[in-house]
Amino acid sequence: SALGKVFHHGIHDHDALGKPGGGFGSDWSNTVIGVVADVRNTLRGEPMPAWYWQNSYGTDLFVRTSVDPAGLTAVLRREIEAVDPNEIEVLQIRTTEQIVAERSADSRFRAQLVVFFAVLATGITCLGLFGVLTYAVTQRMRELGIRRALGAGNSQIAGLVLSQGARMAGLGVALGLVVVFWVTRYLSSLLFGIVPLDPMTLGGVAAVILALALLATYLPARRAMRVDPLEALRHE
Repeated sequence: SALGKVFHHGIHDHDALGKPGGGFGSDWSNTVIGVVADVRNTLRGEPMPAWYWQNSYGTDLFVRTSVDPAGLTAVLRREIEAVDPNEIEVLQIRTTEQIVAERSADSRFRAQLVVFFAVLATGITCLGLFGVLTYAVTQRMRELGIRRALGAGNSQIAGLVLSQGARMAGLGVALGLVVVFWVTRYLSSLLFGIVPLDPMTLGGVAAVILALALLATYLPARRAMRVDPLEALRHE
């Protein structure tokens, strides 16, 4: 147990303890009076060994409460300064949420930037898929007209268009997953609490992209179902 043990800060040589010039200015002797559980001082990496001490320049006081901490600010300031109004001054009171928000502001901004470009890329992809399928339906107008004339129903016509869109979307998702495995090491610094190649996350994103792609094929499929055989045969 470390309780009761003494360690010295600022000493180069153990044999120089208590001697002039043995450390940086003065010998700081510290007695361990308590051991706390692991705490996370940063959002990245594992907790590192740390030691805490009280000095004459100021200290941090942590208060746990079951009520809204914002309503305790004035009470805490008054009660703490009442201990010794001439010596004690409360400089700042912040909640844990505020501290975490300040320390994670940079990572949160980069993550939001990545999300923005991801949403933009998804929108462009859906728009491009819609345009390609609309053009494909126009190019296959004669074929669709012949199929309708030979008795193909709306479900069969829509299935042709939807299957084409699904194949294109599936190919895009497969290529996207390959790229994800390649760039994941560059994005790992933006992640907290999940592994870079989390199966649930990748599966959920792939499902959302496929659903949006199928939604983008809805209008071309609906147009294909309305093809008039006579007009389609005269199309060319």
